[in-house]
Amino acid sequence: MPNYVVDRLIDEYFQDTESSDLYNIIFEVAQYFPEKLHPFASQIDDEYLQELILPGGPDSWVDDLVNKYRQDEDPQHLKALSWFRTDKALDALITLSKAIPEEDLEAVYAYIENSGVFPDSRLASVYFQNYRGYVVARNESPHHMGGSFPHPVPKCPITDTPANRILTLDKSNLNLDIESQYNPSFFWYESGYPPNCIYVQFTENGVKGLMTPMTDGEVGTDLIPGKLALKLEEYPLKYGRAGTATSGFSNHQVGGYPVWMRFQRFKRCPVCGQGMKFLVTIDSGMTPFGKLGFNGILYGFWCDPCAVSCTYQQNDDDFE
Repeated sequence: MPNYVVDRLIDEYFQDTESSDLYNIIFEVAQYFPEKLHPFASQIDDEYLQELILPGGPDSWVDDLVNKYRQDEDPQHLKALSWFRTDKALDALITLSKAIPEEDLEAVYAYIENSGVFPDSRLASVYFQNYRGYVVARNESPHHMGGSFPHPVPKCPITDTPANRILTLDKSNLNLDIESQYNPSFFWYESGYPPNCIYVQFTENGVKGLMTPMTDGEVGTDLIPGKLALKLEEYPLKYGRAGTATSGFSNHQVGGYPVWMRFQRFKRCPVCGQGMKFLVTIDSGMTPFGKLGFNGILYGFWCDPCAVSCTYQQNDDDFE
């Protein structure tokens, strides 16, 4: 969307902040153009909009939140700091983590990881290049979804339900500095016994299940409605999106920062024990070819040295 159109929408909203139609528009602007609303922060009373405009926010906002936390120790201030994803906010979280109550440590470590580094190693926890994804026909993109997979796949240990290949990324067509010789693939199945995570390792002999049984041969299921692909376009959100994700809106993403339904620490590699980088979000919902057959949002993590992928699901049941 051209800058002049975004500027005009912002002007119209602040002329009539009570309009529900304009609120819906400014909500979208805040998600995808947060920097455009930074100059108007003092005029924004809505708590959801206040959250959405935090990415890339000025250092003075970080100082204000740090001072507020030191005064009242409200962990919500720490959560807000995690959405900035600036060096200033990350340094603040790391500094505060040394003095916060022990019961808040796990949450703060999650905020640090979601800010771009692992708290123990200070290595990057995300791939900073960000792509938005659209489900398309197989011949429109090298990043394949669904269809057959040329190796055994994970299966449910109780029902034998085979997993579907949700996505295979063609690393040669991405600017993500993936050094492994293998293309990351992510798998999922839906059964009466949903998995917590699905881990697989890519080897010269094919795909190896980690803590999960595998099928005897290649199979597919109906979670992806056809032999499809994910078309990617570069996403100009340097600091990612803030706020809480809502599933079912086809917000697919590769690289960048995750948008969680519920904040979560990143997965650990079962081979080396190190933190796995966030790599993929595949949302549920409709596609031009039919509905995706899983619930909630699938998050994909990748350990490049070990060539291990992890697929993890969040859905509305997490909030019951």
